[in-house]
Amino acid sequence: MLRRSTAGVWSVNTFAPTLNGAVGVTATTAYAAGNYGAFAQLVSGAWQSQFQVAGSYTYFGRLYAPSATVLYGARFAGVYSYASGSWLPSYEPLTTGWRAVGGTGPTDMFAGGNSGILARFVSSWTAASPNPLATTDVVLNIRGAPGAPIFAVGTDASGNGFIQRFSANTWTRMTLPTTAAIRDVSVVDATNAFAVGSGGTILRFNGTSWTAVTSGTTVTLRSVWAASATEAYAVGDAGTILRWDGTSWSAMASGTTFNLGDVSGVSGSYAIAVGEAMTVVTGRPTLAASIASVRSTPPSMPSGMRVGPVQAVAPDPFDLRLGATRHARGTRPSPR
Repeated sequence: MLRRSTAGVWSVNTFAPTLNGAVGVTATTAYAAGNYGAFAQLVSGAWQSQFQVAGSYTYFGRLYAPSATVLYGARFAGVYSYASGSWLPSYEPLTTGWRAVGGTGPTDMFAGGNSGILARFVSSWTAASPNPLATTDVVLNIRGAPGAPIFAVGTDASGNGFIQRFSANTWTRMTLPTTAAIRDVSVVDATNAFAVGSGGTILRFNGTSWTAVTSGTTVTLRSVWAASATEAYAVGDAGTILRWDGTSWSAMASGTTFNLGDVSGVSGSYAIAVGEAMTVVTGRPTLAASIASVRSTPPSMPSGMRVGPVQAVAPDPFDLRLGATRHARGTRPSPR
């Protein structure tokens, strides 16, 4: 849809909402979710979408699949689980502003969000005690891996990034080589993890400390997924996709200029990145270089990874009834 302002300026709008979270579960199963209850799943090689997800708040943040049969989503009102085609509340306290859920497995998880809210799951969800976060902290994601620490990342009262490490039942705020906002983290094992953030920031964890790694970009990086210590992907604004080969980060063409907000995948099988306008970019480890874009002529691709096709999951009429339009890049509409 094109919109003309009173000043005579034309701009492009879309009624398709932003996808904020993605998770690859198996070679044939993946999920994505976002604003206005948007939820998409990979079924028989094709993405299918639905809206009008039950609950008091429809906004989805990050997703987490601790096993092939369990899926959690952070929503504004709390943590929800997906089973048998439906989302049901798992933890919906009186506090709101939940953004992230993650951990090391189905019996070791945390959820967090605005105002330093933090909850823990061992056998059931309860408010984390003690809570190491300040009420001015905002948790943007939580990730871990079996046998490795859990990391919570986000921003503090000054907008500076932080990384909290949970290990041996203790939270520690780590020293960082940057003040940039930290937006995501991905953990491979006890000695390998990556974090990304504003200004093209990429940090690497070696088991003891975080060090800065040159990214080659200054755009905001919003998500990172590490398949291994030698293969990782970071995504961000303006369709940015970067690939880590164990030595350095290099840019890959994505075929879209929409902001990408999350990336996930299954090692050795595929990677998926999601973002504005329900954009889903898929990549597979093959030398075949081809890409299809919803908006532009397909650019050439570096060898080693095929990214494509770029798919815009069809918007549902429910979203049209909300009167949603695409907001400025890097922003999200207020949860409903």
